[in-house]
Amino acid sequence: MTRVLRLAAVLGVTALLALGLGHVFGHLTRVVYPIFLVPIAMGALAGLLAGFLAHFAGLRTRTAVVVVALFGWIAAVAAFHRAERRAFVELQAHLAAAEGVVTTESPEASADRVLIRATGHEGFLGFAIFRVQSGVGLRLWPGLGRSAWAGGLVWAAELALGLSVCLSLALRVIRAQPGAGLTAGSANR
Repeated sequence: MTRVLRLAAVLGVTALLALGLGHVFGHLTRVVYPIFLVPIAMGALAGLLAGFLAHFAGLRTRTAVVVVALFGWIAAVAAFHRAERRAFVELQAHLAAAEGVVTTESPEASADRVLIRATGHEGFLGFAIFRVQSGVGLRLWPGLGRSAWAGGLVWAAELALGLSVCLSLALRVIRAQPGAGLTAGSANR
């Protein structure tokens, strides 16, 4: 029972710290988003955080460390996109004010109206679809222009890359601790 409580405590602390991490990255990348570098850095920090928290809580199984790291990565990515959505809402409110539009609806409702017009969906789903449809302008392949499929492909690659860095570092932290190798039944595969 104490293992379950330790795991729950580590998941809670990991979630809180990873949410903060994702929020900070979401604000830092408002102006410039270095493609692939942001998920690598976020994955590295989330993985180190998860590994150290798992180590200090005495979690030694590969499964427990992977669960903690995965939980941390999901929390960081969710907070990152929440911060980006918040920036989108603020931008829509700023644009409406600059155009002299007076409205009684909330900034979120105004942003949702824009998203419904653009994608047919509101909320985070509408925002995610809007981001993918907006495409990614890749300087490496200028002939692509702003491509929605390239945007979706880059997002998927970034998520996979960040997750792999997160998992790799979390497991390395546990393996690197003196006498704290992963326990039997969780072979280093």
